Amino acid sequence: MTATPNNTVFLTCCDYPNPEEVSKTLRLTANRFGINVAFTTCKKPFRFWYDKFPKVLDYLYQLNSSIQYVFFMDCRDSVIADTPENILTAFNEIYAGGVLYQCGDCGLAYNHLSSEMLDNVIRHYTWRGFIVGGMFGGLVSQVIKLLERAVRLHAALCEYDDSDPLVRMYWNDPFTRQEHPGRHMLVQDDPLIHIIQAGFEIDPEYADMIQVDLDKQVTALFGNSEHGQGHIPLAERRALEPCDIRSVGTAGLLHSPALANSPVHWLEWAYRLCSR
Repeated sequence: MTATPNNTVFLTCCDYPNPEEVSKTLRLTANRFGINVAFTTCKKPFRFWYDKFPKVLDYLYQLNSSIQYVFFMDCRDSVIADTPENILTAFNEIYAGGVLYQCGDCGLAYNHLSSEMLDNVIRHYTWRGFIVGGMFGGLVSQVIKLLERAVRLHAALCEYDDSDPLVRMYWNDPFTRQEHPGRHMLVQDDPLIHIIQAGFEIDPEYADMIQVDLDKQVTALFGNSEHGQGHIPLAERRALEPCDIRSVGTAGLLHSPALANSPVHWLEWAYRLCSR
């Protein structure tokens, strides 16, 4: 079985105060390339970024059985740059099961993980394997399974439940106990997946579900980590634009947390992508 436009849903979650405006660039590029993006919402604003997982799960639980694949995209800082046929052809060529995530070339070494946990991720996924949760896709059953594990991990972290082996790994680490309280772990989405990555020897059934799109054939970070810059000022970004626009390669789904901080500029990027 392979992904096709008929058995795949492109999904986003938009519980912001002004959803039409926030999702404008995603909808613009989706219309340009003929992709119908589904919106999942619980009619409640985001409290924390972690809320994305339960909202996506609620939507996936109700999907028609004919939908076998899902691509999730953050609504405020994602754009579509190719047709669904081309996106899914590239995806089918590299998909080996599990959940495919985008990642930055520089590797996003988040400070919520100790050096030992970072070494685990590097050893298992390579340095370029640090995922970014703004875009992911795969078999619906696999996405559900991984997000359910993240939801259980979130609850166990909140309750300091050391019956969960990943909680023991995280809270028993001297770095976590002494240097970093790790409380933002309870409200973020990416760190939960990073802990699952770091625990590949402890909980391999779930860690091995995480695949990374190293060659940018489907997804790409864009205008962000290519230069190791993060959220750089608009004026400084302009000099990087030509390089960044080429760096996305053939990827048809693009995500840029940095450019989302400048909606007008991000919209300019979206129009440029639509015309290329």
